[in-house]
Formats: sequence, C-alpha cells, structure tokens
Amino acid sequence: MNNKHLPKTKDSQRLFAAGAWKPPALHPFSWFPQETETEMVAVELCCGMGGIGIGLRSLGFRIARAYDSWDRAVKIYNHNAPEAVAVQCDLLEDAGYKKVLSECRKIGGIDLLAAGPPCKGFSQLVNGKHHMPNPHNRVLEVIPEYVAALKPERVLIENVPDLIRHAKGRTFANLIRRLQAPGPRRLKYYVSYQVYDAALFGTPQARKRLLILAVKDSSEQLPSPGPDLSPLYAAIRHNGRIPPLLQEYMNILRDDWDARIVSAGQALSDIPSLDPGAEEIPRPYASKPKSAFQQIR
Repeated sequence: MNNKHLPKTKDSQRLFAAGAWKPPALHPFSWFPQETETEMVAVELCCGMGGIGIGLRSLGFRIARAYDSWDRAVKIYNHNAPEAVAVQCDLLEDAGYKKVLSECRKIGGIDLLAAGPPCKGFSQLVNGKHHMPNPHNRVLEVIPEYVAALKPERVLIENVPDLIRHAKGRTFANLIRRLQAPGPRRLKYYVSYQVYDAALFGTPQARKRLLILAVKDSSEQLPSPGPDLSPLYAAIRHNGRIPPLLQEYMNILRDDWDARIVSAGQALSDIPSLDPGAEEIPRPYASKPKSAFQQIR
C-alpha cells in the first residue's frame, strides 16, 4: 500500500465534514454502504436484535422476513427496523419449520438466506468442554434443511471461529458437506469460508468472526479478510514496537477522522459519564462529534 493516498488528520476531518471524502478500502471490500442496481431480497434466520439485518440493509438488501425464538429480540428488531418483518419462531420445532416455509414461499426468489445461529456451544468461553452436548448447537445443524427447502441463491452463516475446531473439526466438516448438497439432488452450492476481524471493517472492537458463504454461482467469493492485527494489538497494549508491515494500520487507527479502523475512545469519547446509580433518562452527548465514527452515528 502507498501511504501517499492516506489523508492527514486535518485533511480527513475537513473532507469528511464536507461529505467529499470516503476513505478507500484497505482490501477488496469496504463496510461503507454500496449501491446496487436491482433490489436484492434477503431472509434472516436467528436474526437476534438485528445486527446482521442492519449490515444487509446498508448493502442494499430488502429484508423480507426475519425469525428468532427470543420474543424480546424480535420486539427490539421490529422497533429499530424500517418495517416490522421479524417474527418469533422456533426453528427446531415442526411448527416453526412450516411457518418459515409457508411465509417465505410467498416472497418469491430469495437472493440471500442469512443466519447467525447460537455460538455458545462452539465458543472458547466453554473452556474446553466442546465435547459436551449443547442444545444450542442443534440450531446450526438444521440450517441446511432450510436451505434445501427455500433454495436461496446465496447462504451466509456467521459464527465464532472456534466452530472450525469443534469436535475435532467434525462438526464444521459435516456442515460444509451438507451445505454443498443440501438436497434435492440437483441443488448444489459452492462453499467458502473466512475468519474476519471486525476491527478492519470499522467496528471499534477486536472481534473475530467466521463467515461461511454458499453460492450457486462459483464466481462469487468472500473478500480477503485482511492481515492479522494481533501483533499490532499486542504492541499497543505493551507499548512495544509496531511491526513495519502494520505501521500503516497504526496510522489509520491514530487518525480520528479515518473511519476504516476505530478505537473504543474514538467511538465513545462523546458519551457523558454517569455516577453509580444514575437515573436512566435520555441525556445529550457530552460534546460535539470528535471522530468520523461519532459523526456517522
């Protein structure tokens, strides 16, 4: 990469404020909203409170339906979404399966089926107890059944990276195999996966996630995940030497008005401080936006 293409801090602030500059992507993808010529229709399984849906809408997708078993999550999703498309539904029950199929078949063609199944049984937080049965894992197991029934053009599944090593890799290998040929016989998908650090996509947190993409068209591929920033994080924590290959990323992180990589301070510094037991009431921001992230928010 060439540092001459990176604006200095004061230039970034001026151009960003004027709406005349959006920083280029560090790799072949950008978290900034993309323009699409035709409307793409998506359905969400295990939609939660709407995080994946927000990302899909920013990319031009129309969410036709979203499903989750937690009623409070569904209420929050519908409160924040442009349309109340989220429905409470247990994907493991026969009634839930029939409900999803009945509603989604009325939509017509589905361009993307997105799913964020529970990760509790796969997370490193289970402290090595991956061999123990976990009822949450069953949700991931049924996703290929919904793929087979709905026949979307694309499938996107998000989970924790430790899913790859769960049960010595057998769980992941079985999932990939079933996604490649979920049935019936002529339904075939090309499957790829990558582990991404959300920090490289403008999230003010080092958060690695596994994305699995199944597509009917083999020309569609997941973008590059970018470099491993772990050595950079370690150098920052311990006041150590920044690896030369990551110096450019450090320069971006230091620039408050470059939204490609954002620190927690750049995200939260305008939020008012509260004393213990402070009343939960709406409060104004403590200051005007001090960063690109705060300006966007």
